[in-house]
Amino acid sequence: MLLDETVQPVSRKDAVLMVLRRAIIEGRLAPGERLDPAGIAAQLNCSRMPVRDALKELEAQGLVTCYPSRGTEVSLLDAKDLEQIFAIRLALEKLALERAIGLMTESDHGLLRSMLLRMDHCETLKEWLSINEDFHGHINAACGWPRLVSQIERERSNIERYIRHRIRLDGRDEPRKEHWALLDACIARDVTKACSVLEKHLSTTARRIVEEHNENQI
Repeated sequence: MLLDETVQPVSRKDAVLMVLRRAIIEGRLAPGERLDPAGIAAQLNCSRMPVRDALKELEAQGLVTCYPSRGTEVSLLDAKDLEQIFAIRLALEKLALERAIGLMTESDHGLLRSMLLRMDHCETLKEWLSINEDFHGHINAACGWPRLVSQIERERSNIERYIRHRIRLDGRDEPRKEHWALLDACIARDVTKACSVLEKHLSTTARRIVEEHNENQI
């Protein structure tokens, strides 16, 4: 069963949204896969209404696409979509980083360092990916602009499944070095260096994903 969780009566729509979003990002619901509201409701032990509401929100986030003739499917991105999303994400994250560097405290630096140390000793890729998301999320949140952070999270959600696939293929060594370099630049409050590291970090992944997508859709 892809959706191996149940939904509690409180905040049903939000709970369904969280379960479906995670299933899409983790690849348990594949790009192009059709989503049956009745089947999802049965698996999650809830009514169809919160499922329909959750699917509408996922469509607004770009994670699913609703077709009049064939229902709702997990969004399937082409190479041009991926290029645009990565470019937008990079521009937004650089803006957040430029602001965050001057606002982060020693406590922030310590927390980021502890995240990287935990990542260095992760036994599973799932745990590593979770901390990786927290690491970037904490830097973005430090910019103090919630609207910007929300937009970054939206763009990241659309490509997270592709990023996870790429890391499974390429391994963690290169991202590890870039994460530590990014933290060092943040601690030194070197905006130029930090943005350069971030651009390399995201652009390398983007290039590899687009190249693979052109050769064999993932």
